[in-house]
Amino acid sequence: MMWIELLKFVGGGAVLLTVVAWLVRSLILHLLTKDIEKYKLDLKRGADK
Repeated sequence: MMWIELLKFVGGGAVLLTVVAWLVRSLILHLLTKDIEKYKLDLKRGADK
């Protein structure tokens, strides 16, 4: 019985870690994409002057 509880604990931790890692990755990608688009717009505005 103790092995089953241990597997549930470890498996639950792995799932939680996976979800948190995915959320952090998504947030970082979103912020980087936003910065790239801003940079492109700034370059375009600078070329128009």
